[in-house]
Amino acid sequence: MVLESTKRCFDIGAISVSGAIAFMYSVCVEHSCFSLTIFLKKTNMAKVVIYRGDSDLSLKTDDQATYCYQIGVGRLLGDRLININDSETLDEITLSIRDDYVDWIYSLNSLFIKDGLIKDGVSLFFYSDMSNKRSELFDTYESLANILLLKRQLRGIDIDVFELIGLDRAFTGAIKSLYPKAIIKYSRVRPLRIRLGRRLMADAKYFIEAMLVVVINWCMPNKDVKSTSESQKYYFSYYPHTFNSNLTDIRYGEHVGEKDNYLVTIIADGMHQQVSPIAYFKYVRRLPNRTFLLVDRYLRFMDVFVGFVWLCRCYKFLYSQRDKTYQFLHIDISGFIKQELIQSISRIARLVLISGAFKKAIKASNMRELVYINFESSFGRMISAVVANLDQNIYRTGFNHGDYSWRFINYFLAAGEARVRPPYIKHCPIPDRVLAEDELCADIYKHNGYQNVEVLEKVYRLSYLDGIEPTRQEEYALIATGLHDGDLLVKTLLPLVKEQKAITFYLKPHPRSDKRYLDAIPAISNLFIVEKPIEELLTIVGRIYVTYSSVGVEGRRLGIPISLVKIPGKICWSKLLDYPEFRGQSG
Repeated sequence: MVLESTKRCFDIGAISVSGAIAFMYSVCVEHSCFSLTIFLKKTNMAKVVIYRGDSDLSLKTDDQATYCYQIGVGRLLGDRLININDSETLDEITLSIRDDYVDWIYSLNSLFIKDGLIKDGVSLFFYSDMSNKRSELFDTYESLANILLLKRQLRGIDIDVFELIGLDRAFTGAIKSLYPKAIIKYSRVRPLRIRLGRRLMADAKYFIEAMLVVVINWCMPNKDVKSTSESQKYYFSYYPHTFNSNLTDIRYGEHVGEKDNYLVTIIADGMHQQVSPIAYFKYVRRLPNRTFLLVDRYLRFMDVFVGFVWLCRCYKFLYSQRDKTYQFLHIDISGFIKQELIQSISRIARLVLISGAFKKAIKASNMRELVYINFESSFGRMISAVVANLDQNIYRTGFNHGDYSWRFINYFLAAGEARVRPPYIKHCPIPDRVLAEDELCADIYKHNGYQNVEVLEKVYRLSYLDGIEPTRQEEYALIATGLHDGDLLVKTLLPLVKEQKAITFYLKPHPRSDKRYLDAIPAISNLFIVEKPIEELLTIVGRIYVTYSSVGVEGRRLGIPISLVKIPGKICWSKLLDYPEFRGQSG
């Protein structure tokens, strides 16, 4: 266990049966049996403190039983606190409610259909982040798992007071619905992650920049650039986000043949990557026409207008849902779902806008097969639907990129939700086949209704492992962060780093992560932030510390010992937990 939450428990002294009887008799004589009942009822009441934060917090406690629960690396400190965190049970709950939650989310499609949010035979629900259950954007599923764990741990205990510190209004509303008689106190209220005003400004910026891109397209020669390659096979990607200096997509690697083509987008939906109109102009000039078909060159003012119309329609739908209550397992999660709807409106309108350019680009191509990553996400679903509606003779191949687990909710679909052929009003669009990285991923895809699932003979993104001969030097360790977990992982491991002074720790940030947290890391003699190639580090380190980074899985393949770090109150998304040697690991 890397870091175990501090547990300070107090033992209630045992009272003998005869002593208890004598005590009850004396009270009844001096007061009344009614007063005794009130007294016992009060002494059985308890207080629960739920804290979400990154720094330790000291609590003043009284004689009342105080249960504490933490979400994040910040600990609650104080005398006689009863810590009820349990990472193993949290993982169990995550799995136990997964399918019911996926079914419940799918049922919300009926709201979109009822409101007429259907375009080209596709319910726009399937383009939404809510349908995609984006765990990196939304706290909903993780908060549900935490609340259900709290409910289990507090079973049979009368809770008098809940004190919520560092939590948002959505979490507060869920607790209130579960414990309506308890007093709810809150402080350090966390701002909602997704706010309407912020999304409106972001949407306005995206639509304005899309119009500027249209203007740039008209000013540039050869406004409709067609591929002159004889190959009818295309690989979809985001340029320049995932390309190296040789104009090779790092995810497909050698899977792309010399004569094959790339179907690329630069502006995308403004969320996968953000590129200014000036940068767009520079990138377009660098692309070779022969093997790159740029979707954005087919963008027109009409596409922007259509996207804006649907944006307005979707916001009207959002307004109609303002008073609606959403409950899952009798827990009010309205605050969470309404945030998901706000985010989803942005995504839907942008995908409608860019889909117009996709249609024209595909029509202008000689495409007979399209291979695309992110087919499980909203953007990939849009591609699946657009291609199927245009030409069902184009073979759509979904390309698995990354390690997924049985707890990674993003890629799970309800039973009967997936469908290969249109219409997609009641069914989610999926590719004709799927290329999975390994048997575990293949099993997950099959479980979710994907068809013709095959395992890749070679995963080119992992080809760098072939030349590594690990020496597993115990005096070196690697801390490999994921895209969104760097700050939490480092704060969790700092005590360990300070304690094990004989070991040199290399901190390797995720290349696409927000690295501002690095500035706050204190200077420690045996901790070094490095930008070295990962293969150099894997050659020497004797241990790797990860939460969900795929480096952990890659290190396991090389036989390097792995420490799977669990953050209190955080679901473990890692694929490592699906391997026998990691099951039951508590931290």
